[in-house]
Formats: sequence, C-alpha cells, structure tokens
Amino acid sequence: MLSRMSLTSQLVVFSLDGSRYGLPLANVERVVRAAEVTPIPELPEVVVGAVDVAGAMRPVISLRQKFRRGNGEMRRVLITDHFILAHSSRRALALLVDDVEQVADVPAEMILKADELIDGKGAVQGFVKLEDGLIVICDLEKCLTPDQELALDQAGAGGGGGAHDP
Repeated sequence: MLSRMSLTSQLVVFSLDGSRYGLPLANVERVVRAAEVTPIPELPEVVVGAVDVAGAMRPVISLRQKFRRGNGEMRRVLITDHFILAHSSRRALALLVDDVEQVADVPAEMILKADELIDGKGAVQGFVKLEDGLIVICDLEKCLTPDQELALDQAGAGGGGGAHDP
C-alpha cells in the first residue's frame, strides 16, 4: 500500500497547455493577470525575466519551460496568462501560468508523494486524483536548481527573502 503525504489540504489549481497542476496555498500570496516581463540576460532558461511587484523585482519562472510543456520554444506572455505570486523558503517568485482554476480542498490522505511514482528529484511534490482529473503538485523548494538559484543571485534578480517579503 502506498503511504500518503501530510500536506495542507488546500491547493491552488492552475493549468499549463491543458494539464493541471497544484501549488500548496501556503506558498501563494495572490494571483494577478500577467504583465510585461523585463528580460534579463544570462539567466537560466526557466527564468523568463523579472517583474516589478509593489516596488520589488521578482524573477518570473516559466513553469511551461520547467515542466517541458509545449514545443520547447519560449513563447511571449499572453494577455490571458496569469502570475501566481508565491514564495519558497529562499525567495519570492512570479510563476507564469496559463490560467488559475480554483482553490481545491483536498483530503491529505488522497495525496501521493512524488517518490511513490517517480524518482522524486524534480519539482514535483506529489499527485492527487480528483473527480475531474489528475493534479501534479509542484514543489517550489525544488523549482530552481542550486545553479539556477546562484545565477539569479548573481544577476541581482533574486527576489530574495522568501516568506518574509510583504
């Protein structure tokens, strides 16, 4: 029998190219319509640039790139896209997603840990099967590799402070 994760039971559910993903509500500050992203040279390919949020620059992470959705080509930010303003323990981030669907209440016992199905080394924290389909739960702590974190810090696009940002 597979063991279950004990996580928050609330997930912000969002979509990328028709697939559904979730992020623990505890990591999410708010959801806003996507705005113009300022490109910053020499950043990791999952970082499409930075955006000004209340006077602070936040790196914009393309979860499409991270999860290799679409054709692999970087696409322009669309007016229908959204940013999930979120934080890991190390930095504040703006996650570029297609759409945000809902906050789902999920019983903790329904969530499977990632390492029960995959190697658990990536940015996937777990999975949950709901009546309307499978949701892949993202792990913001592993969204960026140590090298990507260092590149952001060196570029001054760190969005540092994590959960301590206002």
